Amino acid sequence: MNTFEGVITITKGERCKVELEHIGEGYNGDYDPKDADDAPLIRFTVYDGEEAMDRGSYCTNVTANAPEPALTKFADGMATVLQYIIETEGSIKNVCENFSHAFYCQILNEVIF
Repeated sequence: MNTFEGVITITKGERCKVELEHIGEGYNGDYDPKDADDAPLIRFTVYDGEEAMDRGSYCTNVTANAPEPALTKFADGMATVLQYIIETEGSIKNVCENFSHAFYCQILNEVIF
């Protein structure tokens, strides 16, 4: 399987931006391709304008082997939810923690959106 190596950026409204990328993380810290139980994982970062938000960057359980359209859908769904929270000056912490627990199968089945 191919590992996603780019950055997916979704912007909603004037302030909310979500980026997804694989930065070398795996289930136990750094991804180890020699470990059959490890997988390359996607990290998301939430921005208010151009500034990364405090408590807005988490590694997920979504693998970097997921198809790019599924990853884009995941980022778009997150941005839709987070846009409202950012624009109303709410806290993103709990929402971001919940997104960090998402799995690829949930993205495909739209369980989390």
